[in-house]
Amino acid sequence: MHFTYNGIQAKGAAPSLVLIHGAGGSHLDYAIPWRNITAAPEEGKTRAPGQGGHVLQSRPVYALDLPGHGDSDGASTDDVAEYAAAVSAFLVEHDLQNVCLVGHSMGAAIAIAAALSEPDRLHSICLMGGGAKMYVSQDLLDGLASNTDATVGAISRACWHKSTMPMYREVVRRRMTTSGADVLVNDFTACAKVDLRERLPEIDVPVLLLAAIEDRMVPLKDVEAMQSAFPNAQLAALEGCGHFMHFERSEEAAEALHAFLG
Repeated sequence: MHFTYNGIQAKGAAPSLVLIHGAGGSHLDYAIPWRNITAAPEEGKTRAPGQGGHVLQSRPVYALDLPGHGDSDGASTDDVAEYAAAVSAFLVEHDLQNVCLVGHSMGAAIAIAAALSEPDRLHSICLMGGGAKMYVSQDLLDGLASNTDATVGAISRACWHKSTMPMYREVVRRRMTTSGADVLVNDFTACAKVDLRERLPEIDVPVLLLAAIEDRMVPLKDVEAMQSAFPNAQLAALEGCGHFMHFERSEEAAEALHAFLG
């Protein structure tokens, strides 16, 4: 499995972060300051989407490409549990302890499944724009299989807030298209099939739910409904962003995660 690592050594009780991308994505879906050591912009300077998140650079960060995605070998799957097994195997292979799994969209469901199978290695989980049950229509699955380009275009438009520049929608469209129809159908089928709602009370590590008030892919009400099912969960809702909240509002999302981790 391909991954990037920012080179920061684990210190004391501070957890390491493992970033899990969403359907048809890769580690590149996360803002560069989240996963690499970069210089912070000048104080007071306006930051474009994806330019914030430097507060996380004090922590070890691993950003994954799931099997069959990005630069990873292997094949994609239509089962969230199989992706979660790959993430758990990554934690074991690199002997990572005291980990916060950070999952976006499909990656959020994967983080939940991994927390159920590998709880002893976890400090916490952060779920962004996703969760235990995700709603994917059969029409969307059919469109990905038979009319991939048009369907991916519709998905990429729906992912972003109306104020976000079109260039970002185009970046996501290109990345998803490059993944190919087979990977996309598998990933969105995995999202359609997963339902871990009844098992959420089993997760006793702290949970941060990061949501976007105007997310058209995963409505805020669905995230709010999920919060009460966890024994220990808190919700942070971000304004002025869509499904890619961790990129559109990368600084605010990173600060919420940093505060949650203490």
